[in-house]
Amino acid sequence: MDIKDFKNGNDEREKMGIGLRHRVDQWLKEHSIDASSVESEIVGGNKVFYIDVEGDVYLDKFDINDVENIPKYIKFRKVTGKFILGNNK
Repeated sequence: MDIKDFKNGNDEREKMGIGLRHRVDQWLKEHSIDASSVESEIVGGNKVFYIDVEGDVYLDKFDINDVENIPKYIKFRKVTGKFILGNNK
């Protein structure tokens, strides 16, 4: 593995299913989000995953105050449908 692979998010932990990418995939699965694209980069020394979704994102147990509970390493970049917080009050 060379440094270019690591900078692009292709580290050995992710290949083994134990890195941050695995946690991102689990979070998306728990919330029934079908990502069309997941890309990562290092921002400010931290790995960030940019999520694109072709369709809707429905976070049924979230309200506007819960948005801060989305893991800091997950950023929605492009959602072609609706972005719905279902527990909206």
